[in-house]
Amino acid sequence: MIHEAVSRLSRTDPQLSGLVTVGGWWDRAGDHEYDLVGAERNGEVTVVGTVTWRARRAVTVEEPSRLSEARSVVPRAGGAKLAVVCPAGARAGVDPDVLLDAGDVLDAFR
Repeated sequence: MIHEAVSRLSRTDPQLSGLVTVGGWWDRAGDHEYDLVGAERNGEVTVVGTVTWRARRAVTVEEPSRLSEARSVVPRAGGAKLAVVCPAGARAGVDPDVLLDAGDVLDAFR
């Protein structure tokens, strides 16, 4: 559902524009796993993110900070924006490049 929502939002949200493929990514060893990876038509990964589905507890500072390693792990993601999807949003001081809450996800299907 989240992948479809991000794909739909990419049509109107400038932070997500240009995405033609949205899915997840993990390496064969299982050491690195990312819930949300979006790529443009040329294969450039422009968004890497995490989906943390908690209604009452917002994303903490530590959670998106771990995402930054994705830029060096996921092929063609060197300049990717870091995204967080969480219904409760994010705590003060958490500033990912893209933050989507439950309202954003629901709006994608309206």
